[in-house]
Amino acid sequence: MRVVSQTVGNDELLLAVAAPAQIAALSHLARDPAFSGITAQAAAYPALEKNTTAEGILKYSPTLVLFNDYSRPELVAQVQRAGVRTLIISNYNTLDDTYADLRRIARELGPDAEARAEQVIADCQRRVAALREKLANAKPVRVIAPSTYGAIPGDRSTFQDLCDHAGAENLATTLGHLHGHQPPPSEKMLTWPVDKVVLVGATAAAALAPYKNLPPYQYMPAIRESRVALLEPWQISCVSHLRVACYERLARELHPELFASHPFSCEEKNPNGVPPSSPRLPESARATLGLDKQTPPTPTGLRPLAHLIRTQPRWGCELLLSLSQGSPRGLGQPWAGGHNAVGVELASANALNV
Repeated sequence: MRVVSQTVGNDELLLAVAAPAQIAALSHLARDPAFSGITAQAAAYPALEKNTTAEGILKYSPTLVLFNDYSRPELVAQVQRAGVRTLIISNYNTLDDTYADLRRIARELGPDAEARAEQVIADCQRRVAALREKLANAKPVRVIAPSTYGAIPGDRSTFQDLCDHAGAENLATTLGHLHGHQPPPSEKMLTWPVDKVVLVGATAAAALAPYKNLPPYQYMPAIRESRVALLEPWQISCVSHLRVACYERLARELHPELFASHPFSCEEKNPNGVPPSSPRLPESARATLGLDKQTPPTPTGLRPLAHLIRTQPRWGCELLLSLSQGSPRGLGQPWAGGHNAVGVELASANALNV
């Protein structure tokens, strides 16, 4: 079996269940951190060219090609006419859809892949259950996900799925009654009681910049007051099992008080013991710790940061706990962490060049 994946969501699914020898090539976005949650792993495999042709896929001698329902129809048809089996993934709005997609791909790859899929699903279910329990008594935070190109996500979207699992109320759904991705009701939206806007970027300031002079967002208190829940670029519209990490990240952004003693997810860690998508400390905490300077001083009462890194794989937990004892207000500030703001399912041939 030799599999080529033509879209980034399928890249993530394929890497989760396939043996390395079964992966012939991944999409051109697999190594792009703006869209992909598996950039490090993807570096080990060939990548399709942007705007790839059927010849660009067939040169890898695939026996199976993974497409999505937004892949270019003529490209899918050309690969099929070449006699290569194709699998078109068309349902990806919810985590249950993802489970079905994992199992569907795994069935094509054999019993070992099917076993890996069940392991991934079991892990996701466990983490989702733990998050649900933590958020059980949390008051939903009222949010929207602005965009600069005239549409925001309502129900039946990956953003709605994020909100459903992260203790958030998507006002585009509950007050705007929007379905999928639709133009926002600009005047009515100004009356919505938005607690935070969900944006992507390296810092809150950078994420907010496009909206500071963009109607109607520029008139919204949440924008003017920089009330932001910040995600990594790929997280807001992830369509694979990696969305569970996105639930966890958004929940921490919206409900930091529930995660003060355990600010980082313990599920996925890099070799240094720090989760790959850990949120940054609040800016107030970074200033207190001197992390905004080249040579950070050691605050009174805290062990040196280098010592924490060497001896505490989850050093951030202890660091934030110590900080909270001396500056509890800092933990109440929005996290400043670092695909597109309304969902990969909206991607077109022009947007993602697929």
